[in-house]
Amino acid sequence: MKELGQLHANLGDLVANEIRAAILAGDLKPGERLKQEQLAENMGVSRIPVREALQILEGEGLVETRPGRGSSVIELTGEAAADVLAVRGALEGLAAHLAAERVTPEVIARLRNAVEEGKQASQAGDHARASAAHTRFHLELAAAAGNSHLRTELEFLPAKTEWIVASLLQSRSEYSWQEHEAIHDAVASGDADRAEKLTRLHSQHVIESLDSD
Repeated sequence: MKELGQLHANLGDLVANEIRAAILAGDLKPGERLKQEQLAENMGVSRIPVREALQILEGEGLVETRPGRGSSVIELTGEAAADVLAVRGALEGLAAHLAAERVTPEVIARLRNAVEEGKQASQAGDHARASAAHTRFHLELAAAAGNSHLRTELEFLPAKTEWIVASLLQSRSEYSWQEHEAIHDAVASGDADRAEKLTRLHSQHVIESLDSD
């Protein structure tokens, strides 16, 4: 982790970013204790921004805090992961539908850029960059939907769901990006029903991948 004590920004957010990245990368394992003193020392900050960061991550569903036991990385069961992904799939299906109805050349370009970035990262074995591209693709869909309430809900979900799918990107990356390309094509053509259907199928395929592990 980076030493953050000398940076001028909201330290709580910066510390949360570092811990989140470590969780998504698998450097911090499910169930691992998050000791405030150790985290503060590693990043060159006081315990106050670490405490703030853990509260942020608890709100995102990546960290849990129990009385007398402190904070730790959450442990998701396969059933709980599938439940989260089912919710995301339904919301993103609606986002894709609305995005296709409101599609612009700028939206098409941003979605295509995310797909190409993800494909190149996966081929290079850079799974952190591939995961970031995956998140960007779905957030672009949410933004393009033009519904502020839907966008707020979808902006809350990616941290937890990207943690779930990150381990799958390597094993099914080719199929995943083919699915993203198909969603892009449906949105670009303005086919709202197909865009929604393909997005829901994409989410279902991720859930099926969890069941097969």
